[in-house]
Amino acid sequence: MASIFLFSNIPGLLIGLIGPAAIIAIGWLFEKDFTGKFVTFANAIAINLAFVSSFSPSRTLDFTQWALVAYLDVGLVLGVLGLLSFTEKIKLPPIFDTLAMAYSTIPAGIMILVSLVNFF
Repeated sequence: MASIFLFSNIPGLLIGLIGPAAIIAIGWLFEKDFTGKFVTFANAIAINLAFVSSFSPSRTLDFTQWALVAYLDVGLVLGVLGLLSFTEKIKLPPIFDTLAMAYSTIPAGIMILVSLVNFF
């Protein structure tokens, strides 16, 4: 018998992606009308959430996946800087926009799909 609670009928893998997918969708909708600095924050959080949910508590990212760890950490730093810039109306140097392109909606969506592959 199916449960009335809708989330109990969704496979566990999809449950872990609902949060990141919602953040990506909000960022994509927000990106159309506002600055990409807030979107950088939202997408960086979504990517990190996707990778956190794809690893069991016994498995963590370590130094052998240094490129992925660097991508995730740089995204968080850029996201926080973008959020502060957005809220405080601070102008960031042009290099920020260049680096933030790696965290726009399409690359973020691709990285969330990559988080589904357990090749680490």
